[in-house]
Amino acid sequence: MTRRSTARRSRFGLLAVFLGLWTGSAAGASAQAANSFAAISIKEFQRTSPMIIPRVLIRTDPGGVHATARNLRQLIEYAYSIEDYQLVDSDTWTRGKLFTLDATTSAPASDAQLRVMMRAALQMRFGLRLADTKSPTPVFALVIAPGGIKFRHLANGEKQIRHISRPDTRIFAFTTTHDLVAMLDAVGAGRLLGRTLVDQTGLAGRFDIVFTMPQKPARMYGREGFMVDYRSELRPALQKIGLELRPEVVEMDTYRIQAAHPPTPN
Repeated sequence: MTRRSTARRSRFGLLAVFLGLWTGSAAGASAQAANSFAAISIKEFQRTSPMIIPRVLIRTDPGGVHATARNLRQLIEYAYSIEDYQLVDSDTWTRGKLFTLDATTSAPASDAQLRVMMRAALQMRFGLRLADTKSPTPVFALVIAPGGIKFRHLANGEKQIRHISRPDTRIFAFTTTHDLVAMLDAVGAGRLLGRTLVDQTGLAGRFDIVFTMPQKPARMYGREGFMVDYRSELRPALQKIGLELRPEVVEMDTYRIQAAHPPTPN
């Protein structure tokens, strides 16, 4: 073998080693990027008085997660794909303190990847530790009432007619019973009734679900508005559309906050 061919093989060998190290480090960086955000900012949301706290859901896109006026519980619920009734804690600040969060990824990510990244961010910035258990939980199960439902299926591509509430009447419109229960959970209807609300209708597909409840003038967050009495009006309203709330005890996954603190500085 000539000296020239030996030198050429040595150069190829060094190049192969370099490429192996580079691809290995790139794969490691990609794995790290898949589990953590490239940048994240968490700031306490500053209330002003009087003001109405914006009811903004956590917004996501392939490039990150964005939230305004969300508390730690709501961030945890997004990260772990759970409902409010599944999360147990004794610290009031997890509900009372609101935060603005902006987190970006180094590459487009799926919703499942974003939730994994959020878990890591909550552990790092809030010192979050959760314990996952199963426990019997008293609930009100949303079920189909005797006589069946009194709303119709929506055809493929059919849009629900937009309904506008009046000062004396609140109109509720949904296309799934899951969304109905999610709304009731968001406004605290379950807490008012004394039990968690869960969807056990078994209904699949999209429906034209519309019902009404009376609302009365009330002062909220320093401003005049209108309020619905869910405690007395919800059950009769659901009965009119063929649904009812049935008390049950179910075995449920429950997450208990073992440790958490206000976020570390950006």
